[in-house]
Amino acid sequence: MKALKYGLTLMLGLSMLGWNTRVQAQEQQVKEQPQRGTPLPQAVEVLMENGNYETAVKEFEKFIKTAKGNPCDLIYLPMSFYMRLIDTDTSKTESYKDKVDFYFDQYMKTCGNTAEAYLLKNARMESQNFDSTVLLMTQAIALDPTYANLYFTRGSALWQLQQTEKACADYKKAKELDASYANNYDMQCVELKEAAEPAPVE
Repeated sequence: MKALKYGLTLMLGLSMLGWNTRVQAQEQQVKEQPQRGTPLPQAVEVLMENGNYETAVKEFEKFIKTAKGNPCDLIYLPMSFYMRLIDTDTSKTESYKDKVDFYFDQYMKTCGNTAEAYLLKNARMESQNFDSTVLLMTQAIALDPTYANLYFTRGSALWQLQQTEKACADYKKAKELDASYANNYDMQCVELKEAAEPAPVE
């Protein structure tokens, strides 16, 4: 499902902390793109930006009770909302984690056979296992071969496994599908190729 592709990057970005700095920089670039699907109401967004978290939660909970749209979007939106609050309103971290867990379980029950579900499973792994990431992303690509973030995520895992040729193939595919993924291919693979080439003979 294409509606969640950019919204998922919030959780994915958190899961990739500890990967190399270029991967983090690329995740941040993608994370800053607008979320597709059911958007967070602007009034709630303003309250969040101003640090009025309690009021933001009340307004969001009123909104989500009456919101209409794709069922997967409407489960993912509160999950991502409370994920943001874990980082911003640290006074209620455990409460927000419980809500994230609840919506994650709901998402897996309702939308478990989607590419996004595989991305979420990867993001929720307790410890980063690059082989598992490769497997999950390969399964997700079989469901949606046009989803750039799947190739980027698999490429990042392959890079960590020092399978640079395969990693660069995935980075290149991600770039072809979505130009916002160009930096990782250009910074790592193009530079790597240029560094490996012998200097021209004078």
